[in-house]
Amino acid sequence: MHSATLASLYTKITIPHSRVFRKFLSHIREYPALGTIVRRLDFSHFNPTGIGLTARQRAETLNLIPATLLECLSLTPNLREFLSQEHIDDDMDSKVIQKLLCDLPNLQALDFCACSSASFRDSFTTVLNTCCSLPEVLPIARLSFHECTNLPSSVFETLLPRLPYLTHLDVAHTRITDDILFSIPQTARLTHLNISKCSYLSGRTSRGIF
Repeated sequence: MHSATLASLYTKITIPHSRVFRKFLSHIREYPALGTIVRRLDFSHFNPTGIGLTARQRAETLNLIPATLLECLSLTPNLREFLSQEHIDDDMDSKVIQKLLCDLPNLQALDFCACSSASFRDSFTTVLNTCCSLPEVLPIARLSFHECTNLPSSVFETLLPRLPYLTHLDVAHTRITDDILFSIPQTARLTHLNISKCSYLSGRTSRGIF
């Protein structure tokens, strides 16, 4: 019964604000076995200021910042889903991005919805341009860059050919191009594709895919 309760509590973690993140991180620091249970980290409803906290106070309390997010990922080695959004894009530095892409072999779903800050862009491009450990094959099946408007095309050019297991792809309002989209391995079995507002795509893309 105790094991079943822990699994139900820790398999899927939703982080609505920074205080919840701090409490969760303190638990898995003290009891690392709990971190191995976690399969999903969901920041998609994160409130950046917490409850009554300013951005400055949040930084001063060391709740959700790049260093603590990296520590959290290191303590959840069996993670399968990581869902983020624009309110934490500044907290995903190059070390966090590298951790997500290179050091979590069970990761199957990545969502970067509306992450479009300059720091997020720079972190992502830094990893892809300098990381020697980026796997040739990534296990990701579901990937979203929805409204990641300022990521350069080179990001997609590097990542998509490495996704032979891809089933869900959301690149709405991004700089993806025809050639990059067609670079997805033929072994991928796309069942969901969102390419709305992609001004770099031509009509031949939809004809070729559908």
